[in-house]
Amino acid sequence: MFRPTLARLLVVAATAATLLVAGGAPAEAATPTRTFSCTGQLDFRTQYTVAGSVTDKGQPYAVTVTNAALGGVVNSLRGKAASAGASAIHPGYRAWNITGANAGTDVYLLHAPGVLAGPGGFFDADLEVQFAGGANGGIQVPMLMCTLGGTAKVEVAKTRTFSCTGTPAEAATKTDVTGVLNRVNQPSAATVTGVNGILSTLKQPAPSAGASWFQTGFTSWDITGPDAIANTGTSSSSMSRRSCLVGVGISTPCLRSTLPSEVRGRSTCPTAQ
Repeated sequence: MFRPTLARLLVVAATAATLLVAGGAPAEAATPTRTFSCTGQLDFRTQYTVAGSVTDKGQPYAVTVTNAALGGVVNSLRGKAASAGASAIHPGYRAWNITGANAGTDVYLLHAPGVLAGPGGFFDADLEVQFAGGANGGIQVPMLMCTLGGTAKVEVAKTRTFSCTGTPAEAATKTDVTGVLNRVNQPSAATVTGVNGILSTLKQPAPSAGASWFQTGFTSWDITGPDAIANTGTSSSSMSRRSCLVGVGISTPCLRSTLPSEVRGRSTCPTAQ
């Protein structure tokens, strides 16, 4: 008859304990990420793309800079970008030193908003390249409509204010739009002001006018107030906005504006569905 020894029992017990620990540990969930991609150019030889990831505090890391004219990667940073302080070329933005080991003597700086949206959002940026550390001059490349992707979720504040300024054609058409955004990025109040005064005042949530017909990825909102006809002789005023907006510093075209606008508050946008 088989009789297990004490030593054999101890070995079996230890093996069982090991299996319980190994088999019972839950699999770790993948860490949520936020990725970004920006593209811009000044001419044929300055077609740059900057792509990488950002932390929950908006710090870029694992950044790659490519130049189409030069045939590939010109700069690659494996770690986190060092802060270079407030942007000297874009007020309200922050400068990040994204220079990698393979950049030689050149310095690459990314100027971006201090607060970024979640996946599905947009932002504008500037790439500054200092050749030989600035000894051979440098360039500043505007990068509009940078995209954000990934799996990270970003909380949205209950109330945010926004301000947009644009001059579509000439000085006489300069227009300002200010107001409040709710959690779903819907203007809940809006005032349109022209060079001669207020053109329209809306004190209730603006109805959606659907997808913007002139800006892909934007949503149009009818911000016409009841005083629009009396003030302007017209009955319609609309604003096209990105469907995903963030906090201080983001540049957002407003009323076909080519000038940067600003959304203020601690809010950002949710993960794109």
